[in-house]
Amino acid sequence: MWIGGEGDRVQRIAAKHAQGLNVRWWSPQQVTQRRGFLTQASEAAGRDPDTLRLSVTLLLAPTQSGEEEVRIREEFASIPEPGLIVGTPDRCVERIREYQDRGVGHFLFTIPHVVKSDYLHIIGSDIIPRVKTEVTIP
Repeated sequence: MWIGGEGDRVQRIAAKHAQGLNVRWWSPQQVTQRRGFLTQASEAAGRDPDTLRLSVTLLLAPTQSGEEEVRIREEFASIPEPGLIVGTPDRCVERIREYQDRGVGHFLFTIPHVVKSDYLHIIGSDIIPRVKTEVTIP
């Protein structure tokens, strides 16, 4: 069972009962800052903190041009900036690795305009193979 939420109470419950915790729109820095709390909550629950998996929900849009990137950012302005992974496929890979380097091993990606864009194809053919084979998460 996975639990989603940003608040202390929800995260304590996740640390005690869940296999993983999902948060949304967090920056890599927020992941790092919150790790201490999650470690303490896990230990207080009698759990090895390394067994609590972490996932982040993010919007992922590998754009082909600067204009397209601006359009996506404007359209999804209600999502906090850290929650947007928008730009060239190389930039998207860099951003995903920032999370992986902080111990995030699972992602829930919101992919805009999936029916009328090439985003899903680009993600499947260019982004996932690179982050899957070049970075190993326990």
